[in-house]
Amino acid sequence: MLEETLTKINRLMYLLNELNGGKIRLSAVALQLNVAVRTIQRDIIMLEKAGFLIAQLEKGVYAFMEGFSLQKMQLNQKEAAMLALFSDVANALGDNFTGAYESLLKRILQIPADNPFYVKIHKGNRYVANEITKAIEKAVNEREKIYITYEGGKANSAPVCPLKIVWFDGYWYLLALGHRGTLLKLRLEKIKHAQSSGKYFKRPANFERSLDDGTSIWFERKRDKKIVLNISQYASKYFKDKKHFPKQKAVKSLKNGSSIIECFANKYEEIIPTILSWIPHITVNTPKELSNIIEEKIKIYLNTAKGGK
Repeated sequence: MLEETLTKINRLMYLLNELNGGKIRLSAVALQLNVAVRTIQRDIIMLEKAGFLIAQLEKGVYAFMEGFSLQKMQLNQKEAAMLALFSDVANALGDNFTGAYESLLKRILQIPADNPFYVKIHKGNRYVANEITKAIEKAVNEREKIYITYEGGKANSAPVCPLKIVWFDGYWYLLALGHRGTLLKLRLEKIKHAQSSGKYFKRPANFERSLDDGTSIWFERKRDKKIVLNISQYASKYFKDKKHFPKQKAVKSLKNGSSIIECFANKYEEIIPTILSWIPHITVNTPKELSNIIEEKIKIYLNTAKGGK
């Protein structure tokens, strides 16, 4: 039993290493590992259920989706155990088999119930591989403009420039440039049709940086609003260890232990939810406009709460 388990672990790690290096052909992997092609197919399915983003390029040929990669792994027991963490990723992508998968994975890898590691990722909608998403993936890879039909609307009269398929706060989105360079954030499951245009575009040079700086789907390519925030002594350490706002930067540490930080946004919606979640440990210094918006939201909440009693 132990030998069989170790063989399966080694096979999974081999597949991850090969996928990380590029596309793989199941028949070639099966020949290399001296197993049936069906065995490798089952391994691929297991990795997909564990949350690895794998795309079928053609019959029998697989690769990681664009932008998804992992460091090369050595084949040892400790690294194999890390696969258990991907059960939570599968849960985050919306699969309903999570409970059964976790149980199966523990038996395969012989992970004790008191495993000290746990990763929590909020639930959300799953990525569905279908003709629409495949057409979008192809357009993103080839920088080809596409015509789309969105839920409840008509087909676009002009094609959009698909930039990236992204995951934010439990939802999959297509980021695309629309009319006059407007950044569109289209919920993937609401796209009902995607058709190639035969026209191509050049991806903006600074787009990846804008995406990296973003903390929610509200981000924009241009951030021209400077926000200065006061963080209480209690919360300062949390803002020092982690960036909660786009382009967050420490400005000053005060004698009472509080701190001043600044960030930049295009729309206040990108940062308002985080500010509200940290009240009373955060206040808006500037701009006054944002401070007034926060104050008004708090008043509305208090009035609503009083009315409900």
